[in-house]
This record gives sequence, structure tokens and C-alpha cells, in this order.
Amino acid sequence: VLFRSIQAGVLSTNNLSFSAATDRSSVRMSLSNTTQQGIIPNTKLNTINFNINASYNLSSKFKIDGNLNYNRQFSPNIPDVSYGPNSVIYSVTVWTGADWNIDDMKDYWQKGKEGVQSKFAEYQRYHNPYFMSYEWLRGHYKNDITGNIALSYKPSNDLEAILRTNISTNDVLRTEKMPYSAHPYGRELNRGDYREDSRSLFDNNVEALVKYNHKLNNGIAFDAVAGVNARNFNYRSTFTTTDYLNVPGLYSFSNSLNAVRAFNYHSDMLVLSSYYTAGVELGKYLNITTTGRVD
Repeated sequence: VLFRSIQAGVLSTNNLSFSAATDRSSVRMSLSNTTQQGIIPNTKLNTINFNINASYNLSSKFKIDGNLNYNRQFSPNIPDVSYGPNSVIYSVTVWTGADWNIDDMKDYWQKGKEGVQSKFAEYQRYHNPYFMSYEWLRGHYKNDITGNIALSYKPSNDLEAILRTNISTNDVLRTEKMPYSAHPYGRELNRGDYREDSRSLFDNNVEALVKYNHKLNNGIAFDAVAGVNARNFNYRSTFTTTDYLNVPGLYSFSNSLNAVRAFNYHSDMLVLSSYYTAGVELGKYLNITTTGRVD
């Protein structure tokens, strides 16, 4: 039976939350954990998420509030579902006959060549699915952090000043442990590889603005917003790979047969901005608005 190796997927989520409030403050926190087991053997993904929201009235005119969210994903092995010999699904559905018993493939090493040569029907394009699930491993580790904090001052119902900042960061590390006898396109020597793909992003905005809104009894209203903003953004990425392995099963850059290959990229940006918008409402029939921005 061809698809007996596909197992039932399992999704489990647990959550713990807490909240409290007084006449001047409020806070809410939550922590959750999600565990997913894939339908392909030896694949899973865990997710942890933490969130906190809080606000505090320093006085009748001053208020501070903020939010922080942290999310982490981690998996020792996620499947590659691309087209070609890297994909276990493609190997099973296209290059494995429907009359095969999938249990016969569980013993995926050739006798006397364990760790060096896998066992399958052909050795040029595709692979034993159990060999791919338990030996050709792709790790995934990702962190996301978003947050903001704001201080507001409201001396009257018409006027408000706000100073706020927010951040958004993420970093991800993907690893690949390619065993001996794996032969994706372009790596026909079958000597394995180890790779690390690392990427990180940081985005921060700091903003100060003033709002004014005033209505007269004769139907005339004024409103205006003016502010300045500073955005700091940077991105980093590195990709490092062996050029085949010396020793099978030892996934380290020091075990590279040939010189290690490494690539990196970075980008930085700083944007300083000022802006305004102002308008006047003359009864029900006429509105005049002007806006401007400089970056």
C-alpha cells in the first residue's frame, strides 16, 4: 500500500491568559503553545507566542500605553515540497509505483553501506521516502518581535500631543543536512552537504505629532495634524554551505571536502520625515484641506 507512510496530522494548542484593571491602569498577558505533527513522518512544527498589553494614566492629562508580542517557531525537520528530487511527496507520487509496499522501503540503507548509500529503485533522480524523512533534514528556527509604546498628553479636548515608537524584528535560521547518497540536481557526487541560511530584519519608527480639532457653534470646524518621523531599517542575510562532506553524517563546515562557500548581503536605510495636514469645514457645503510631506 503506497501511502501507508502518510500519518495523521495532529494539531494541539494550549493557552494561558491573565488580565487585571484598576481605575488608572490595565494589563493583559497571554502565553500560548502550538504543536503540529505533519502527515509526513518525522516532520513537526512548534510555535510559542507571548503577548502583553498595558496602559497607565499618569494623570488626567498624561497617558502611557504599550504592546509587545513575541513569536517563536522551531522545527528540526520540515518537508521540502518543491518540484524535483528534493521533495519527498514528488518522489512518492511520481517515481514510486502504486503496487509497491511502502513498508519495504523502511530499511533504507544498503547492507554494509549504512550511512553512505541509500536503497531505492533508481539512483540518479529520486530517493527512498523514508531516507528523505529521517536523514535529509531541514531545520527551521524563527523569531518575530513586534512592539510599540506611546506617551500622550492632552491638555484640553481640542489638543493632543503624542510621542511614540514601534519596532518590528524577525530573524530566521534554516539549516539543511543532506546525507551521503542524496543526489539533487547539480550535486551528483552523492557526498552530502551542510547548509545554513540566516536572515534578520529590524524596522523602527519614532514619531512625534500634535493633533488639533476645534468646532465653533456656527458650524465652522478646524482640524490639523503635524508631525515628524524617523525610520531606521536594516536587513542582513548570510548563506554558508559546504562543498561536499569529507566524513558522512558529520554536519559541520569544518567537514567540507572543498573550500566552504559563503555569501552575505546587507541593506541599511534611514528616512527622516515631516508632514502636516490641515482643514477647515465651513458648514455643510464647503471643506478646504491642505497636506504636505517631506522625506
